[in-house]
Amino acid sequence: MVPLLYVVGDAILFIVGLIITTIIIYAAIHIMGEKGGWGKAFLAAIIGFIVYYIFHTLISGLLGALIGFIVWLYVIKVLYRVGWVRAFITAVIVAILIFIVGLILPVVHVG
Repeated sequence: MVPLLYVVGDAILFIVGLIITTIIIYAAIHIMGEKGGWGKAFLAAIIGFIVYYIFHTLISGLLGALIGFIVWLYVIKVLYRVGWVRAFITAVIVAILIFIVGLILPVVHVG
């Protein structure tokens, strides 16, 4: 049985990660000169998590991650009404910003 503290800790980390990812997506979209509010950024973050989780779980390894990434690009493309290239550049900016934030914020692991 998983202790309640681990479940609560994981939930808090998920929520904090979702908030940070939403902020990063919002920033990346605006860096690209696109318009979109916090709601779209949150939707892109939550869909990105769900898509990545599904494909990474069903198809393990690099192939699952790659398919999840392509589907997430499609989500960005549709949500923000941009082409594949702008969706890709936006995703790269998101990845760079997530990397930078990961260096700045302390690493917390529950469990």
